[in-house]
Amino acid sequence: MSEFVYHAVVDLLPGTDALLPVSALRGIDEAAYRRAISKYDDTPERRRLAQTQIPVIDRGWTEVVFLSPVHPHAIWSAWMKIAPAPPPPPMEFWQIPVESLQAPPANRAWLASLAAAGRRGAWFNRTPHVVTAGPVLLGAATSVSSDAAPAP
Repeated sequence: MSEFVYHAVVDLLPGTDALLPVSALRGIDEAAYRRAISKYDDTPERRRLAQTQIPVIDRGWTEVVFLSPVHPHAIWSAWMKIAPAPPPPPMEFWQIPVESLQAPPANRAWLASLAAAGRRGAWFNRTPHVVTAGPVLLGAATSVSSDAAPAP
């Protein structure tokens, strides 16, 4: 069974097939950057986000791409149960195989520094994390080993 993360479909820069952090757009396409950053101008809470630092990965809010492990239909279904009229408009999402995500350069540098010091540990330092409040039900979970590649 494949595992995926999700991101709303957005216009990509011409000549690219990658989602880029908002801050990366600034040096590539100023108009695209202004459009992307403007979504943070609607409330005081959202205006603060552009300056927010994310702990653990030590990146700014606009220096990362946000992906969700939750299938968009689950969110749509929740909206329908909470406020069915009018129904939320459909949205398109990219379903991205998690296998296409790679360890970021900062994590690789961290691992190299550990290896050079003859140490091991903190595998996920400076990698993307998914956080959730409340319990995480494990009834459908399985155990996997780090030395076993995911099944195709």
